[in-house]
Amino acid sequence: ALLGLVILAGRVSELAADVQTASAAAARAASLQGSPAGATQAAQQTAVANLDDANVSCGTLDVATDADMRPGGTVTVSITCVADLSELTPLAPGGLHRTFAARTTEVVDLRRGIGNP
Repeated sequence: ALLGLVILAGRVSELAADVQTASAAAARAASLQGSPAGATQAAQQTAVANLDDANVSCGTLDVATDADMRPGGTVTVSITCVADLSELTPLAPGGLHRTFAARTTEVVDLRRGIGNP
């Protein structure tokens, strides 16, 4: 049982890092767009792709984007992932869920023209 707990703790830590990495990648992708709508779409697609690549399965995934696309503005991406911990290790009790959240802010390039991708 102790070994199972150690494995679960390691997997939970890895999942939290994967969500943070997805948030950072999504914010970067969003900051390269030319409009708030483009930023929102890029953030969503990048977050999903990053979590898929990391084999992270979120029962509920929310990707929120706050974008000020002016040069020097900021784009903030917040990700909330509700994961079923029983999928991480067979020793976790079924139906045990945990919410993982991450938030990253990127600055829009100062030298970029408004509306240019």
